Amino acid sequence: MIKVRGPLTVWLNGRIQVVKEVRLEGNADDEVECKGCLLTHSFVNAHTHLPMILLRGLVSEKGFWDWLEEIQRLEEEMGKKEIEAGYYLGLWENLLSGNTVVYSMYRDYDLVEETFGMELHTGPISFREADEDVFFLLERFERKAPEGVVPTLFAHSLYKLPLKRLKEIAELLGEKPIEFQIHASETKEEVLEVKRKFGQYPVRVMEALGLLTPRTMLVHAGWITKSELDIAARYGTSLVHVPASNARLAIHGFFPWKEAEERGIRVLFGTDSPASNDGQSILHDLRLALLFAKDRYWDAEPFGWRNVSGAFDKKGFALWEPRETVLSVGKPLVNTFLYAPHLFSLRLLLRRGKVLWPQKVPGRVDQALKVAERFRERMGELHFK
Repeated sequence: MIKVRGPLTVWLNGRIQVVKEVRLEGNADDEVECKGCLLTHSFVNAHTHLPMILLRGLVSEKGFWDWLEEIQRLEEEMGKKEIEAGYYLGLWENLLSGNTVVYSMYRDYDLVEETFGMELHTGPISFREADEDVFFLLERFERKAPEGVVPTLFAHSLYKLPLKRLKEIAELLGEKPIEFQIHASETKEEVLEVKRKFGQYPVRVMEALGLLTPRTMLVHAGWITKSELDIAARYGTSLVHVPASNARLAIHGFFPWKEAEERGIRVLFGTDSPASNDGQSILHDLRLALLFAKDRYWDAEPFGWRNVSGAFDKKGFALWEPRETVLSVGKPLVNTFLYAPHLFSLRLLLRRGKVLWPQKVPGRVDQALKVAERFRERMGELHFK
C-alpha cells in the first residue's frame, strides 16, 4: 500500500476534491509526501507509431505528402534491430509521459517482448495488397503475444488497400470481437481519392463493407461529415483525435468534437508518431485539443476538464508535482494542469497496483539507445535525444 500525504487535489472519474491523504494499492509499502500535488488516472495514447521515434526531427517544415515521401524513404533504412529499439524507446517515453496504455500501428509488432508494466495494443497491419493473410497473422500473434500486449488489428487506410483485403478484414471483424483501428478522413486529398475509388465518403464505404463495430476506431477524422458521424454513432464506433500531428503537418481540417459528443460518440486522444508530433505526451495533446476546440467553435465554455474522459486509463494512477509557483488547489489546479502542463512533473505512476515510475531504466532501453544513436549517426545526426 502506498500512502500519499498532502493536502493534494484528486481528479478522478470526473470529480475534483481536495484531501489530506490518499492510499493507493501498490507493490511496495511506501509513504510519499506531495503537498499541493495532483492525482489523476494515467493516460491512454490511443494512436501512435512507436518505432518512428528514431526518425524524430529528421523531416520538418514540410507538408503532409512531401513529409510522407521522405519519411517512408528513411523508414526503408530501418531494419528489425532498429525497429525493435524504436519500440522500447517509444514505450519508455510514453511511460515517462504518464501514459500506461498505448495503441501502436507499425510493422514487426512481434519484436516486442516487454512492455515495462504498460498495456500495448498492437498487431497485424494491412498496408498493401501483398501483405500476408490477415487471419493467419492475427491467429499466430494471439498465440505468442507476451504479457502486457493486447492483439489488435490495424489497417492503414481505405485508399491504400484493395477491396479484397478490406473485405477480408471485415470478415474477420465479424467473426472476432477484436479492436480495429484505421486512418480515416485524415486529409482532404484522401477523402477525394476514396470517393473516386469507391463512389462514397469514407465512413459510408466502411459501413457498406462491414468495417464499423463498437471496437472500431477512426483516427484523425478531420474531414468527416455530419452524416458520417450519424453512421459512426449507430455502430458505436470511436474517433481518435491527434491534434499536434495534424496541426504540424497542416492537414487538420476540423475535428468535430462537439458534434461527436452530441451523438454520444466516444472521443479518444493520440499523439500520432514521434516523427510528426514530436512528443508522446497525451497531456500536451490535450492542451492543444482544448485550445483548438475553443478557438474553432468560437466558444470558451463547452470544452474543459469534463470533456477529456476518453484520455484516461481507469486502471492506472499518476501523481503530478507542480512547480513552486503553481499556487492553485482544486478545480483551478486542474485547469492549470490542462493548459500549462509544462509546470508539472510526474512523481509517481502505477497500473494495476504495480509501480511503473520511478524505476531504474530497463536494460532494454539502454541497449535501444545505443542502437538508436548508431542509426542517427548513419542518418547524419550526431546525437539522439
